[in-house]
Amino acid sequence: MRRNYGDKEVIRAPNGYLSSNPRGVAKMKNGMKVMAYATVLRQNPKTRQLETLIISSSNPTKLHFIGLKGGVEETEDIASAALRECGEEGGIRGRLRQYLKTSEIKGNDGVSLWHKFLVEPTEIWDDYAESSRLRDWFSIDDAKILLSKRKDMVEALEEAVEAWTWAPDKKLGKIGLPEKIESGTSK
Repeated sequence: MRRNYGDKEVIRAPNGYLSSNPRGVAKMKNGMKVMAYATVLRQNPKTRQLETLIISSSNPTKLHFIGLKGGVEETEDIASAALRECGEEGGIRGRLRQYLKTSEIKGNDGVSLWHKFLVEPTEIWDDYAESSRLRDWFSIDDAKILLSKRKDMVEALEEAVEAWTWAPDKKLGKIGLPEKIESGTSK
């Protein structure tokens, strides 16, 4: 949806993405919180260089960038959660390109089970739930530097780049996933 703010036209996210979803019951597996992690890659329209979308941490005391991730709710599947996080945190509508892998990641809250996806953007919004956070496209090398405090996120980026390089223009359709999920685009 397009909306005018003064003399500037901006693209606004659909209503479901304009506020963070109230958190339901988090999905757990073997005592671990189930998380969806989305690495968003695109080729820069002008330079054709591969870039990734990263955002600033929601914690203002942490001056670093992170990838798009969030908890999977009991009522949703991991693919839907990954696409939801793209909309809420990254302000994009995306298409799942590939399921990458599942990893156990140790964090401050214990061990989480991360389901990692490669996502290709289909629409970029100016107005979305967490638009107060910094968001930008970075070259892969620059993103690795900005994500360097989070080795798990650098690893996820490398996995996504490898998958992209393997099949940059191939439409993958239904992809091998650890649970019954259908690939597609976000709502």
